[in-house]
Amino acid sequence: MDEWYSPREINFNRDQMIWLIEHLEIMRRGEYPPDPQGSRYISVGKRKIKPKAYFEISCQLAGEVDFRLKLTGVDGKLLVAEINNGIDRYEDLDYESQMALNFISGWRRRKNYSQWKADRRRRK
Repeated sequence: MDEWYSPREINFNRDQMIWLIEHLEIMRRGEYPPDPQGSRYISVGKRKIKPKAYFEISCQLAGEVDFRLKLTGVDGKLLVAEINNGIDRYEDLDYESQMALNFISGWRRRKNYSQWKADRRRRK
């Protein structure tokens, strides 16, 4: 994927979750993935003091993704492995990885993966 998302754009949809998992290692180190098109900002005037550390948003996003992945167990590990092996389209993922991705995606965090899967099976 050639996408890039600013921290303000992150709403944890499926494409963004794939992108976040692709960049999870550098985000754990407190670095945000650089914009491939370069910075869009022009420095003018005085520097503003920011209320947060430069690494805070990266670590928060990495922590949220890690927490959600941990809830999915083996399926989440498979999802990470597939994404790290270059699969970046939902349609190309295995069924278990798709289920894990669906579970971790969305603005609100879900609580119980096995219950969520059972509810989805029941609805079908």
